[in-house]
Amino acid sequence: MIRRSSNGGDISFVVEELRLAGYVGFWLIVLTGMVLTRLYSGIDMDQTILTRVFGYNNICVYFDFAPATHVLPFLWAVTLVMLLCYLGAQWLQMRAEVQQRELTPRLYSVLTKLKVFEATMLLAFSTIFAVQPEEWNHTLLIHTAPFVMLQIGLVSLAISNTVHGIKSGYWSSLALPSWFIPGAKLYVVGFAIVVCFKIPHPTPPQQLPTARLFCSVLRRWNGAQAVAWNASKLWGHIGQTPHPPTSARSPSDSLFSRPECSARFAGLLTIAY
Repeated sequence: MIRRSSNGGDISFVVEELRLAGYVGFWLIVLTGMVLTRLYSGIDMDQTILTRVFGYNNICVYFDFAPATHVLPFLWAVTLVMLLCYLGAQWLQMRAEVQQRELTPRLYSVLTKLKVFEATMLLAFSTIFAVQPEEWNHTLLIHTAPFVMLQIGLVSLAISNTVHGIKSGYWSSLALPSWFIPGAKLYVVGFAIVVCFKIPHPTPPQQLPTARLFCSVLRRWNGAQAVAWNASKLWGHIGQTPHPPTSARSPSDSLFSRPECSARFAGLLTIAY
């Protein structure tokens, strides 16, 4: 990541390697938290304070309980240093691009402010390891706020990196595939939408408008499957009787009944962190 020239004077940074190291460190934290929480915490994952208040567990549930809380703060401290070094190295790169007239001073000013904002969000996330989640009117809001700030910071990071890569010509100089830039734009939009769904709200998932739409689509699709199955059975166009679709079974077995559908919607919110 950090290389010194042969004469011992100049030091060069590979910005993408710094970012990769920071992301690997973060996912190491998540993996460590998952193992320690699921194997040694003794916590019922269906009865956590997050489930009771928000209706589902987001990824920060693995940062909340001992013994994960005894290990993760140290790992986060190392990861935070890597990520801050990455943001600093990227800022130095943008500063050099301004001097080389590859980046306009106005865009440089905007991107600099975004980098400061992103660094602030990363620093604020440290609070999640210091405040344990309790009741909603006590410390849960303080505990979940850093998680929300991290999500917003990561969206800002994705946007600023994409804008910088395109406007500075940096991505073009790398001879990337033709699909890379459209794919990056699509990723930013998709990531922002996912984060909007993942921001905690003290409402059970089935009461959220997005959840109602999600469940409604699934129930209509399931109903269409039931009609098709009943028609095929009536007309005798199939040689053997398949298992009936979900809605053709008893309501208690329905995969798309309101509680089960809501659980599936909540599960989707934890994907693509």
